Amino acid sequence: MNRGEQFFVIEGATRYEGECVWSRANESDGTSKPAYPVRIFVKSIRRCGLIGLVPLSQAKRLRIAQLAKQVLESKEGDGSIELLEGY
Repeated sequence: MNRGEQFFVIEGATRYEGECVWSRANESDGTSKPAYPVRIFVKSIRRCGLIGLVPLSQAKRLRIAQLAKQVLESKEGDGSIELLEGY
């Protein structure tokens, strides 16, 4: 099963928002747990500013995807997370 989640990352005075998708495995008791290594595909990342959401350069998308990866790793605990191409 794939799970999607919205996230935000704050770097300096700028807030970045995006969505990511990663895989989870269904247990026999109906619960869901991360399928390791968790693979994150960041579907979209945009900078939030006074004029709304602004598309980012490829290099900036990579930087924010790496920050989002760190945040999600801290939330998941003991699993590893791998960014896929297309972040």
